[in-house]
Amino acid sequence: MFPFKSTPLAWKNLTHDLRRLLVALSGVTFAVVLMFMERGFQNALFDSTVALVKNFDADIVVSSRARYSLSSSSRFPTSTLSLARGCPGVAAVHPVYIESHLAILRKPNHHGRPIRVVGFDVRSDLFTAPLEPVLRRYRHLLLQPRTAIIDAKSKESIYGVDPSVPRPSRPLRLSLANQSLLIPGSFELGTDFANDGTLFMSEDNFSEFFSFRGYPASPLSTADLGLVTCDERANVDQVRRVLQHELGSGVHVRTREEFIRAEISVWDSNTPIGAIFKVGVIMGFIVGVLICYQVLFNDISDHISEFATLMAMGYSPRYFLSLVVREAVYLAFLGFAPGLGISWVLFQAISSATGLTMTLPMFEIGLVLTFTVAMCIISGLLAARKLLAADPASLF
Repeated sequence: MFPFKSTPLAWKNLTHDLRRLLVALSGVTFAVVLMFMERGFQNALFDSTVALVKNFDADIVVSSRARYSLSSSSRFPTSTLSLARGCPGVAAVHPVYIESHLAILRKPNHHGRPIRVVGFDVRSDLFTAPLEPVLRRYRHLLLQPRTAIIDAKSKESIYGVDPSVPRPSRPLRLSLANQSLLIPGSFELGTDFANDGTLFMSEDNFSEFFSFRGYPASPLSTADLGLVTCDERANVDQVRRVLQHELGSGVHVRTREEFIRAEISVWDSNTPIGAIFKVGVIMGFIVGVLICYQVLFNDISDHISEFATLMAMGYSPRYFLSLVVREAVYLAFLGFAPGLGISWVLFQAISSATGLTMTLPMFEIGLVLTFTVAMCIISGLLAARKLLAADPASLF
């Protein structure tokens, strides 16, 4: 009887007062930015924590069973990896050494700060692109004594040096663990919530700087991680099961993807940080619901007599419910667009200032858009109760 599309009433109600519309959009935009930031920080926590492992060109990762996260210091005997080399389907095995607690990097006449140091066989191709070409470029320099390259995203405010400036012709001269260190170049990896920077060096140099590890045995007698590369035709999961049986219960043998999921689970489920970010997203959603509800409720209140006229003319409750929901959806999309733009700018600024990996993948954009539409529709349904409960006779 009354075709809905004949008059864009929902759009007219929302846009007839530009000032009120801008105020409403600013509220929705704030909620969108808040949800994006909380999701961004949560993803930065997860992505940056596993960035090192993601860049390893390995099928299987071996670690001590006592090592609950990558930032802990539990190690296993390097001799354990010797057993892995003889297993069927294994193409190569490489130990990786990590030190962060006692790796104090110091600029002359400045206070020292801990930095994560990763030692490995620089003659082997252990990384994926884009790190591997960088390692190849500096390979001959990394084989020299007391030499390392630094993550260009290491925090300059912490270490007092610009990590993007070292060149082979102009190396940085610093101190690491009270020993002189030469840094002729840099790579890009990113910081995380546990480390403000990273150094890569050869295992021989690692042994020189951290000779106390494994005392009285060799500093390289214990490894932090073992990287296993399988033959191209081998079944990775089958090789993993064989390795777990051969290496014993003292170590975890996991595929790289399993290791990454386990690491993320530690931060997401076993630390308060993951819960804090989840609460932040929920709070952004609730704030958005309250703001949208207030906007739509006020709009209904201001036009209650007009709505009463339509009721008296015979328009059904379904029509009014659809009207309010449409207003809510318009509000969601109009507020989401500037929220996305502002979030992108903030992500770039935070990533540049902290070195954290702050990205806006399509999945996250779609997820926050879904949250935004949902919160506006919920607000619309709550606000529509006032209209649906009204008695037209009493409004004239």
